[in-house]
Amino acid sequence: MRHLNYILSNEIPTINHGDTSYFIYLLSFIFLIILVIYFRHFLSRHMKKIYIIFFTLAVFQRVLINFWYVYNDFYTLDNSLPLQICRVVVWLIIIQCILRTKFLNHIIFYFGLFAAAAFVYPIGIMPFYNIAGIAFFIMHAINLLFPLVMYVTGEFKPSIKGALAAGGMFTIYYVGMIAINDVTHGNYFFIEQRPFLHDLSLLQYSIINIVGTALSFILVAFILKRIDLVRTEIE
Repeated sequence: MRHLNYILSNEIPTINHGDTSYFIYLLSFIFLIILVIYFRHFLSRHMKKIYIIFFTLAVFQRVLINFWYVYNDFYTLDNSLPLQICRVVVWLIIIQCILRTKFLNHIIFYFGLFAAAAFVYPIGIMPFYNIAGIAFFIMHAINLLFPLVMYVTGEFKPSIKGALAAGGMFTIYYVGMIAINDVTHGNYFFIEQRPFLHDLSLLQYSIINIVGTALSFILVAFILKRIDLVRTEIE
């Protein structure tokens, strides 16, 4: 029963930098990135199966974390809705596996970049032996690996235009989270309980988030475009 409690409970301590779970999550993700890059040519020949795998993982992740919330009688409007940006990306991946549109690939890629920050700076994350910890890893891994697979297999190329579109969608998302937090008293996108810049007003904090995110998207698109040009010249 004690081991079962570790797996299912929401009352065990969350992880910190330097914990065993922190390194397991980070190193496991790096290992998966290496696998994707190494087997990119193999993956490009099996795209139909790739979509099925990501669809299955995304659905499984949503079922797993919601089971954990319900089991712990912890499903609340202020915390459990699929509105944190990485949860939104999981739903976009589910939709994209069905629709397969170029536009959604851009939104998934740029929104998914926030998952990298979650691996480096985890907030309120359960350890690897807890269901919520497993769900955390699956969610953030597919946030980043799905667009990476699309990129290395030639199904998707980041662009400045796509970055601008993602910046616009992020602005809509961010304003929506302010309104939803006001209604639910939640902390979606960590707007109310901030990881940094605590002394700024909501307006100042929001401007920094919106403008900074849009500029970051554009910068990433520019860097990847330059990498593609250099790679093309070498080849």
